[in-house]
Amino acid sequence: MLINRTKKAALVGGAASIALSVLAACGESDSSPERSLPPTQSLQTLDEFCKFSGLPERKRHTIVVVDEHALAAIAEPKEMPAKNATLQQRMRDYVSAEVALVGGVIEARERVSIMVAPIDGSAARLVFSGCVPGLSEEDATALPDNGFENFTSGGAKQKVDEGQDKYGSLTSRSLANAARVSKGDGATPAKTIEELGLLKSVAEVALANRSAGSVTRYVLLADLSKVSLPGIETVADARKAGFEAGLASTFNFSGSDILVALTPGSNELVKQYFDARILASGGRLAFWGDGRPVQPQMPPVAIKRFTGAVKLPRPDDPTQFMDRAIMVRLAWDINGDLTQSFLQEDSRVVRMIPITGRVSCTEDVCQIKGDDAGFAQAWSEKPGGDPEHTGALPFGGARDISLTITGEKLTGTISDTIMSLNSADNTGVALEGTEDKNANW
Repeated sequence: MLINRTKKAALVGGAASIALSVLAACGESDSSPERSLPPTQSLQTLDEFCKFSGLPERKRHTIVVVDEHALAAIAEPKEMPAKNATLQQRMRDYVSAEVALVGGVIEARERVSIMVAPIDGSAARLVFSGCVPGLSEEDATALPDNGFENFTSGGAKQKVDEGQDKYGSLTSRSLANAARVSKGDGATPAKTIEELGLLKSVAEVALANRSAGSVTRYVLLADLSKVSLPGIETVADARKAGFEAGLASTFNFSGSDILVALTPGSNELVKQYFDARILASGGRLAFWGDGRPVQPQMPPVAIKRFTGAVKLPRPDDPTQFMDRAIMVRLAWDINGDLTQSFLQEDSRVVRMIPITGRVSCTEDVCQIKGDDAGFAQAWSEKPGGDPEHTGALPFGGARDISLTITGEKLTGTISDTIMSLNSADNTGVALEGTEDKNANW
């Protein structure tokens, strides 16, 4: 069956049974939650679709991190619907073939991992890792033996259908097994983010999950609505504290998107603190709430990483320029929209700046134009108002970036229409770089 909810089509054959709702099933079918493995054997894997029939691996890895506070302990899997209903729904939203894949939240054959972040802040436990059974239209066309034409009647469709049943069973088991050993009660106490230990666990996962061929995004199933922020009364206070804490830490999310998807209410101070804290730790807060984004995040079809330098005026003589080291990652989806792209400046304070905009390619030349998101304004302590242009912001708060990729070379400018970065005019400062095909940031 062809499902085309976005421009990237996905073939998700059959009515796959994704059992994350963990209902008390009748009978003894393999997908029945009552047949879950003992807690000591809780790691579930399904890798056969990662390189299905020789197809290349996907360029995004989604890691769902469940805060153990939110995972209520159970004695038997049949207790899951009563004790973990909301958590199960979020898992369906981000993991399942019948909801997440059909809705474009995940991609066919994308690697998905499920981890549990312990209450004590220790290393997160991996409970499931595998690739979503399914085929995009491009996948089906590339299959051997007449590919797409024979998909609906050939062996590939049967393998996808059977794979989705197995995928549903294994992801269901992984969550139920984790709940059987959970120390949580489903309620997150009012603590500071450090006391919760969640960011520490996720940062350790991020350190170990870097790949030259893909990017990583994290879905945090955690209720952060009650995070305690002592002494914080305004948005500016919250962002200032978040920036300071992030820059002081050793956490590095390597340009990853982070979606917080189990947090009800509208605690703006906590959201702004977390946004700044993640940005100062090298990531980007892409969603905050109790659900999933209205517009699904499209996966990248291309990823390029460059090391180079930007030429900045010397403080003692603005007519002379000095090189400041930078790293740039550019990734874009099938529609030409940038995704999980950033520039990192290597100054006294290392700061990562998300790049959003569009890419247009002809042969070996790609033009990248930033959008109106504000570029360096992401580091403002007072977002949403008039633009700020101060030395406290990277590149003085410049809002515009324009880049060109020619083969393995990157050139471009950082600028702003209402202020000068080069003490002469508003044309901005130049940057250049060379592609590093072995980089994994």
